[in-house]
Amino acid sequence: MINKGNKQLGAAIVEITIVLPLLLLLLLAISEVGRLFYTYNTLNKTLQTGARHLSSTSIGGLGSVELNTSGPDGNAYQAINLIIYGAVTAGPQAQLPGLTASDISITSLATGMIKVDINYQYIPMIGSQLTPFGFGDPIDMSFILNSNVTVRAL
Repeated sequence: MINKGNKQLGAAIVEITIVLPLLLLLLLAISEVGRLFYTYNTLNKTLQTGARHLSSTSIGGLGSVELNTSGPDGNAYQAINLIIYGAVTAGPQAQLPGLTASDISITSLATGMIKVDINYQYIPMIGSQLTPFGFGDPIDMSFILNSNVTVRAL
């Protein structure tokens, strides 16, 4: 008589071998999308905070807005630090890895508005370069997250 328990055990091992890599890939994809949303939300919140600081400290009216860019006491300099570090003075570590002042653009519009743009390079958990199956040229996996806020100078 043949023992059916051993055949069932062999079938279960084969099924797990086929399904497990797919489940792990699905888990990695879900966590990467969650990390992307978290990063984008952090980017938007810090951008809004910096724009709010600029709005409250700039001198404006119906014409162009005067931004103070003179060193650490300037409101544009403080807004950039607020976006990057979460404080008006430079801190030890950026809120998002790789976020620098060159990623942020502040523009004074002629209508008494201030526009703050940010272009942040998002790098996935698996890294910026991926070589599919170990063959061929690497694929660049990083991409740019763009966001902007326009506020009225008070």
